[in-house]
Amino acid sequence: METKTLKKSVGNLGEDYSSRYLESRGYTILGRNVYVDKKEIDIIAEKDGVISFVEVKTRTFSSRYSTPLKVARPADAVSYKKRMNIATAALSYISQNGITKKCRFDVIEIYFSVLPDNTHKFYKINHIEGAFDANGNIT
Repeated sequence: METKTLKKSVGNLGEDYSSRYLESRGYTILGRNVYVDKKEIDIIAEKDGVISFVEVKTRTFSSRYSTPLKVARPADAVSYKKRMNIATAALSYISQNGITKKCRFDVIEIYFSVLPDNTHKFYKINHIEGAFDANGNIT
């Protein structure tokens, strides 16, 4: 499988796990891979009257290690530019859909171990609620 295709499939797997994780915690998934003004929001979810715009970052590590190597956290890959794209798309989504509820920006980090047969085994998930604000600032 080509590297780009593999990354996309791992990303989709991470979004699937993230959606199930959110649902298991009482969230309702309002949308996945929502495009607004050519900008993507991975997951839009709602719980207790709060709309969460969720960016999912998935990382893999070799199964020969029991835990991920000490590398940058997946959330660190959500650059200022990416945060601003998400915020801009979310603000347009809010406006287009007449949303008046409280909103926030979350990041979900998800890790998979890559097994020798190239399949992926779930390892860990980390949900960072309110990870950044509408100005792209990390909170």
